[in-house]
Amino acid sequence: RDFPVTHWLYADALMDWYGTRLTDDRFWRILDPYLDNLVAHGSDTLYVPTLTPSLDGIKRPTQLLGIRRDGDGYAFDWSLVRRWLKAAQAAGLHRLEWAHLFTQWGARHAVRVYLGHGETGDLLWSPETPATSDTYRAFLTQYLGELHTLLGDEDLLDHSFFHLSDEPHGAEQLASYGAARAMLRDIAPWLPVRDALTEIDFARQGLTDIPVPSITTAPDFIREGIPAWAYFCCWPRGRYLNRMLDTPLAKIRMSGWLLYRLKARGFLHWGYNYWYRRETTTLIDPFTINDAHAWPNWAGGDPFIVYPGPDGPIDSLRWEVFAESLQDYALLQGAGIDPDDPRLADIHDYADFPRDPGWTLERRRELLTQADVKDL
Repeated sequence: RDFPVTHWLYADALMDWYGTRLTDDRFWRILDPYLDNLVAHGSDTLYVPTLTPSLDGIKRPTQLLGIRRDGDGYAFDWSLVRRWLKAAQAAGLHRLEWAHLFTQWGARHAVRVYLGHGETGDLLWSPETPATSDTYRAFLTQYLGELHTLLGDEDLLDHSFFHLSDEPHGAEQLASYGAARAMLRDIAPWLPVRDALTEIDFARQGLTDIPVPSITTAPDFIREGIPAWAYFCCWPRGRYLNRMLDTPLAKIRMSGWLLYRLKARGFLHWGYNYWYRRETTTLIDPFTINDAHAWPNWAGGDPFIVYPGPDGPIDSLRWEVFAESLQDYALLQGAGIDPDDPRLADIHDYADFPRDPGWTLERRRELLTQADVKDL
């Protein structure tokens, strides 16, 4: 309740693995069990690739929005976007994340936008087009204006999250991110920004409305009174919470407890079904390759949490246990436990917490037997 959970689903991986495309009815039949799987494991938010996600290199065009040139502007076909929204709602995914509007790591450039749905690979502008160029500003003005209308018509504005650029860092990217944010405030003042960014200066300067920091720095945001989500990915490792193939399951089971105790406002993970060699469009065999051929920077199990089955996803043990941890989060909510309750005092931060399965079992017994458990 009031705790968004998102795992980025890659439509391009589904298209490539199953040999289909966005405009094929077969793609949508394949998509449905993956959406159901997300919901069954505690996710309530779905990434919407209106534009090809600007994540991890040059991706196969995955553009739900149909686009053609129309005089000095563009004509948009929102039919596949609406179909995606309908599929999400049917599965029970009632929150939406809209595709990043600028390139990854600092928003230096416009994202790659294609004619049609990207079938021919024809781009509307050069990949080197600056983020705040007149060309891209004109496109965003029209695109975001129509998106705003769509969200109003579907009553989805309050259920939507918007991304600027993924994980900006450093002084140079702080400047480019800030320039892109200023442009967005001018052309779409209604649009709040929620981005994965670990350096607190971005939040201190008010460049993001809801930051999503790594668990290494997430407690710093909370201590400064900055509401924030949390994420983990290929790092950190060691004593930190994570969800790798070699992470003990009892440790993964603590995810919900830590997110609750440490007052995260939501959780994001980038790798639901990234079945590619890193920064390429080359598929891997996820049953034998689990690090995207990117070890040691990417650890085994980080790029994906489900495997591709013949008719839908095959769950990993890690995925099952993480879902159980979110049920623990719900139990804490239903019992009305304050995050600062003494019963949670053994949890100090994302690297210092109980790892004994008996601890979780005992806390659950206490909560399930107390008299004021509600809304479970």
